[in-house]
Amino acid sequence: MDRKHLNTANGLEQQNGGEYTVKSNYRANIIAAVICLLLAFLIWIVVMGRTDCDYVSVRVVNGQENYTYALSVDTVKVEGKISDLRRAEEIGVRLPENAGEGEYKLSLNQLELELPEGVGLSVDIELVVTVKAK
Repeated sequence: MDRKHLNTANGLEQQNGGEYTVKSNYRANIIAAVICLLLAFLIWIVVMGRTDCDYVSVRVVNGQENYTYALSVDTVKVEGKISDLRRAEEIGVRLPENAGEGEYKLSLNQLELELPEGVGLSVDIELVVTVKAK
């Protein structure tokens, strides 16, 4: 004996206790899943396009083997889109050509910074590179 009564007018099944269950629709589940994926992708694009700040390490890029280089700071605060910050690994500091022993300062335009694409300094920094012979 069948204990369920099928109500074909609205697609619901009525069980003995008077409870109703909804028949699942495969097409509706697929459409809902596609809509959820599109919304998740849209949210991801919005978040990755926001501007944020982060700290990136600094290193001398055109150093010579005869010298040791000491930087006054290890990291620099930069800002940019989140997607650009995720790709930024380090900031290069370029010394003048034929730089010998001494101190070189960014504030005196003796140093040049090589910033990753889409990233800029968020604060003014006092960067000093001390060069000593080995």
